[in-house]
Amino acid sequence: MVKWYEQGVCPNNKWEIFNGSKLQLIVRGPRKMRIAEFIWNKISQPRHRFIIWLAVQGRLLTKDRLRRMTISMDNTSCSLCDAQIVETQKHLFSNCVWTRGIITEMSQWSGMLIPTGDVKQVLEKIKRENWKQLKKEITAALWASVVYHVWQARNWKLYRGAKMTIGTTVT
Repeated sequence: MVKWYEQGVCPNNKWEIFNGSKLQLIVRGPRKMRIAEFIWNKISQPRHRFIIWLAVQGRLLTKDRLRRMTISMDNTSCSLCDAQIVETQKHLFSNCVWTRGIITEMSQWSGMLIPTGDVKQVLEKIKRENWKQLKKEITAALWASVVYHVWQARNWKLYRGAKMTIGTTVT
């Protein structure tokens, strides 16, 4: 390798000038983005990162998960929407009418399309988009903030029993 560097020639093609990034591609292969890079990016706030990490791991304590842990619940329906559907993580972040309204409002405000679906699916969709790295990180940060604030609103409504509509600020 020292010989390659001193002569400026790569052994694959003796006429090609040595290029460190090409050598890195030869040794490591092409760089693949993982969804963890979207979760732990520098743009998201730490509390947003933590909640979306828990959501990707499936560790948020939704009513369905609490029920499966044999913790008694009076009502297992979603706290945010009026539908009598069991509050699962999938429902809360992809099917809930209240959350969809928040995603629509956030997309209109930011001018960026935020994909819909389960938490991990949305990050996978962002990963597959043919966007520049910065746009992917910004979109992932927007998604992390949506997940965080939906979870915060859910907890606020659950523990205070307040009626919430889209556009209501949680303090």
